[in-house]
Amino acid sequence: KNGNILTSIKTNSYDYDLSQFVSDSSTNILFVLFDSIGTTIDEKYFNNNGNEAIYDFVENVYGGIVACGNCDYNSGICSGNKGGSDVLLIQLDSTLTFKMSKVYGGSKTDYSNRIKILNSGNFIISAQSRSDNIDIANSKGEEDIWIIESDNAGNLIWSKNIGGSYSDYHYDIAVRNNKIIIPAFVFSSDGDIEDANDTIGGQAWPCVLEKTNSVNTLASFRNNFRFYPNPTEKSITIDNSFPSNKNYRIFVIDNNGTVILKDKFFDSGHFVLNFPENVSSGIHFIKIIYKKEDILFKIIIK
Repeated sequence: KNGNILTSIKTNSYDYDLSQFVSDSSTNILFVLFDSIGTTIDEKYFNNNGNEAIYDFVENVYGGIVACGNCDYNSGICSGNKGGSDVLLIQLDSTLTFKMSKVYGGSKTDYSNRIKILNSGNFIISAQSRSDNIDIANSKGEEDIWIIESDNAGNLIWSKNIGGSYSDYHYDIAVRNNKIIIPAFVFSSDGDIEDANDTIGGQAWPCVLEKTNSVNTLASFRNNFRFYPNPTEKSITIDNSFPSNKNYRIFVIDNNGTVILKDKFFDSGHFVLNFPENVSSGIHFIKIIYKKEDILFKIIIK
């Protein structure tokens, strides 16, 4: 604004222009605000216990900026790291003062590329993912395109993996009305990419998501399930009101991303899920998959 320029830098330097900062040999985040002739007006530096970076940021409709990146540790702005490298969402106010941050991901390598603001004030984050647990369900292959929508508080509303059995990439997205446009470069020819022709050397593959359909489908799917009691001890009851004769896959995942109960099948209606005898106490996640839809619920085992 006002002719000023804001930039974000990934750095592990601590000399010359950055001599006032302390480096721990990891890569750190630096936001710098310049005036129209390049004079530094303000700067914000994040130096924690590991590597972090920002890859994109936009002006927030509520003021300040919202940025996406990645981090690989569990403290400071990256508290709640799920394992490996996670997608990082961070908000700063108009004075570059830290407001909030959130991490999304699984136990392997996940990182973001772009962030967009919707008219609702929610965020669309485009990412790459190698995980198949915790926040990420129904992985398609080696590396997927991962699309996330969160609200302004960082709450995950829905996410979707796109890809096939090999590695599939993207570097940008566009949001037009209710459509998310993803220019991808893919090496798969199966899964979501069955229409690809020859992936020996990879090829361009444009993809369009209908956001309204995705959100409505996922919301409808989620709202039909009820879990009780929660917190619980040895078992949990699952009720759902979907029509009968639907077969669901269910996984139970601990807070470290370890699957402790895998590929359990159950029908619509009323179902009691018994945990393994050696299950640990604390936060766990239940992942339910039906066809191409998947949802994640948090439970606490006492």
